[in-house]
Amino acid sequence: MFNASWSLQPDSRLAAMDLVRHQPFAASARWGMLFASGFHQPQWLFSEVRRLLGDKPLFGGSCCGIITPAGVDYGGFEALLLLFDSPCDSLCLPQQDQQGLLNWIGNDHALCFFDLLGSPVRDLFDSARHQQLQGAALLGDFGLRTSFMFCGDKVANDCLLAIKLPAPTTMAVSHGAIPISDPLTITAGQGGLVQSLDGQPALDCLLALLGQDEAKLRGSLLHQLSLGQPWNNTYSSHMIAKLDSQSRSLHLGTGQFETGQKVVLMSRSVDSTWQDTRMQLAAFGKDKPSFYINCAGRTAAFSGALQEESELVRQYLGREMAGIFSGAELASLNGQPRLMNWTGVLMQWS
Repeated sequence: MFNASWSLQPDSRLAAMDLVRHQPFAASARWGMLFASGFHQPQWLFSEVRRLLGDKPLFGGSCCGIITPAGVDYGGFEALLLLFDSPCDSLCLPQQDQQGLLNWIGNDHALCFFDLLGSPVRDLFDSARHQQLQGAALLGDFGLRTSFMFCGDKVANDCLLAIKLPAPTTMAVSHGAIPISDPLTITAGQGGLVQSLDGQPALDCLLALLGQDEAKLRGSLLHQLSLGQPWNNTYSSHMIAKLDSQSRSLHLGTGQFETGQKVVLMSRSVDSTWQDTRMQLAAFGKDKPSFYINCAGRTAAFSGALQEESELVRQYLGREMAGIFSGAELASLNGQPRLMNWTGVLMQWS
């Protein structure tokens, strides 16, 4: 499916050459996927890798870190290059042209990437039906400062990128949050705005459930919380990105919410992340082409875990795996795509 990966060192002046020369199939490759941290100069890296590969198209963009057979790396000058010798069927559109992307994908399977700091795409994937889409919102650093896209022959921002690939033979989603409340009903709200829950202002309902005051909630506690939507016998997690004291409402990072919908309050859980990942890995084989899209919030540096959950995945899958850390994750189960937070999306081809 794809061939190799390589992690760059921050002090390497020949970074792009190193990235290419450690690819044993570089000469026969027809296109590639390139991901790099926000510390890179994206145009320089992109141009150099393309030049060394003979101007072959490259797709991908910024990431918060990479996962390779050699290890898990983030916070520096990481980059990942995957090469393919099959034909490439891809499309890059302005981020506002959401329907155009879905029409082009049709019933095919596609990897989809977009710019997290670009135009909102909240309703794009929630409105898709009977489509198999996996992918990510691309982000270059944990501070939400940088993002960029690699779109074949150019570096861009605010783009929707899709690459048609055969559907994975095995795919699983692991979750990093657990429900901590009974089901709640959204009694006012739309899209990413939740105004009231069970007839109460949403913020007041949240404070009552937690037994906390608003000042404490605005600290580190808020980064642990999300609202969960029912999804394939479990809950998809959508982080609470902002509190509005004046309107007493909640603004969510992902997800499409409607009045009358049932949700639960969720909290990040390191133990649950590990348990769910271990359970999902049982269905996967070793040393088979695999790609892992993991939430940046699941890294040890962000979550406070004593070990990297991605190390478990890397060690289990072996030498044919690669992955990135993202700002939000896209996955489809039973033809129902969902953009989520704190999830890991693992795909394998055999």
